[in-house]
This record gives sequence, structure tokens and C-alpha cells, in this order.
Amino acid sequence: MFRWLKRSLKSFLKTIAPQTTLTILAVRARRHSHQLIRKWGLLHLNQKPIARFGASIQSGPFRGTILTPMTWSEHLCPFLLGTYEAELHPCLEAICGKQYTQILIVGAKFGYHAIGLARRIPNVSVIASDIDPWACKAIQEIIAAHQTASVSIVRFLFP
Repeated sequence: MFRWLKRSLKSFLKTIAPQTTLTILAVRARRHSHQLIRKWGLLHLNQKPIARFGASIQSGPFRGTILTPMTWSEHLCPFLLGTYEAELHPCLEAICGKQYTQILIVGAKFGYHAIGLARRIPNVSVIASDIDPWACKAIQEIIAAHQTASVSIVRFLFP
């Protein structure tokens, strides 16, 4: 009974105030994720590769990309080692081998793909979209660190 009520309330709120409701749900999900990362000791684990190599991605298609301090609240080891989504590396390399006028990243989180693609594909306009205000600030931070003017941030793609 309680789950049905909760689901119905979320559905109703999405109907009357979709942007606000989705923002609240995204913030809650990220906070929960960050709590688990702390609880499982992954923040401490992040410090080992950062201390040894710095905050720069070591291998993979986005090698050399620097992950800024806001990103350090995420589980970064796969990103820093260059193994994050390793099964997609051939696809990302194929994408990077072509020219595009614009790339849209939906659910950009902290900008890993947005910055990586902007660095690899010259003269491409990258739009990074995320409804979580924290993610947008993290993307701004990583854009500033890389001085990547070709990346823009959009919270909501549709009004």
C-alpha cells in the first residue's frame, strides 16, 4: 500500500512540477550514492591513485584528462586507471576518429565524456546535460580546469 502511494505521489508531482520533481529525485539519488561511496571506503581508495599519479586519467580514450576536486566524491579508481567502461573504448575511439559539429551528452554527471570528447575532437561543440545541480557545478569545474570553451551545460533539454 505504501509503495503504491509513494509511486502515485511521484507520478503526480512529475506531472505538475516535472523539473522540480526530477531535480529533487536526482539530488536524492546522488546523495545516496555518495553516502554508499563513503560507507564502503571508496573515498579513501580514491586517494591512493591520486597520491601516486595525480588526478589525471592514466590510460584509455581520455588519457590525460584531469579530474577536478568536486569529482573526488565519486568512485574514481576506474576513471583514473582508464578502465571505466572499457568495453566502450573501441566505440569511443571510433567516435573520436570522425568529425562532428555537435555532440550531446545526456546525464553527463561530472563531465567525463563531455570533456574527454571535447579534448579529442577538435572544433566540436559539446552540450553536457544533467538535471542534478551538483553535476552541473562539477562540469563547470572540469571545464574551467581544461579551459574547454567548446563545452556548454544545459540542465533541462526541454522546458
